[in-house]
Formats: sequence, C-alpha cells, structure tokens
Amino acid sequence: MAIINSYPTATPLAGDLLIGTDTSTTPNSTKTFTVDSIVSLADASYIKSEKIEITTAQLKVLGASAIQLIDIPAANPKQVIQIYSIVFAISGNSAGNNLAFPNDLEFTLKSSVGVTPYKYVIPTAIANRTTAPAPYYVPSLVAGETEFGADLVLDTAAQAVETGTATTSAVVYITYRVFDI
Repeated sequence: MAIINSYPTATPLAGDLLIGTDTSTTPNSTKTFTVDSIVSLADASYIKSEKIEITTAQLKVLGASAIQLIDIPAANPKQVIQIYSIVFAISGNSAGNNLAFPNDLEFTLKSSVGVTPYKYVIPTAIANRTTAPAPYYVPSLVAGETEFGADLVLDTAAQAVETGTATTSAVVYITYRVFDI
C-alpha cells in the first residue's frame, strides 16, 4: 500500500466513496460511505437558508391570516427556531396599482398567550414602497422570547388597502436553525 499523500488530489462527487469506521458493530468494522451520505448528516442539523415567494393573494389577506414561513411539526415539541437573518423585498407596487399596509409587517413566532416573541419588523414605508425595482431591506431583531414548537409567521395588525388592481408580491430570504432542546 502506498503512502497516503502519494495519491493524486481530486474533487469529490456525491457518489464517491470514503473509508470509515462503523461504530455500531462489535467489533467496529471498516465500511465505505458516500460523500452524499456524509453531507446529508451535516445538512440535517445545521443552518438552513430558504427563499420564500409571497403572492399577491397571500398579501391581500395578511392581517386576517398569517403566512406560515417555517413550520415546527407537532411531533417535535422540543424544537425552537433561531433566525440568523431576514432579507425582504416588495415588488409590483405602483402609484395606481398597489397594496398599502396600514401597519408594519412582522416576522414573528406564532406563540402562546403570555409570551412576547422576538420579531423582525418591516416598516410601512418599506412595505408600501412603489420604487421599481425595490431595494432589499434587512430588518433588525427586536428581542423577545421563544417557546417550543412556535412556527415562524409573517403577519400584520390589519389588512392592506388595495388601489386599482394590485400585483404586489414579496420575496423573503431567511437564514435559520431549528434547535432540538
């Protein structure tokens, strides 16, 4: 067998095999693992990023119906969400055709009574922008509490007022982690 550093360097592919030790057997045994199987272990428990597109129809009923963005399944009651960042952009608003939100938009946790959840606030001046293309907005965290099983939602205190025929939509980029506690 050659010295390990004498082998050529290569960029691994998902199906390539790596040698490892299976500690679930007695005695431990040598096995091969795919690069993809190792990557999936890391992806299962670390930071995630998602792009979520919000439609005109969803924005029209916001205030009466929150938009669920990250779901904590009921089967996992000991999980909490930590948001690392949110990037938000609104588009499709024009002077003659728009949705005008009377209150700030809030990315917050759907929590129990008595819990003051943390939130990220999108001011009305940003949510109602008619600039094309609208710049991206990065809100700051307003400190608060979290609790087990609380989903992340987008909500506001009152529904938007439609002028003309709105084609307003939004895009949200969220970076987060779900912790098992």
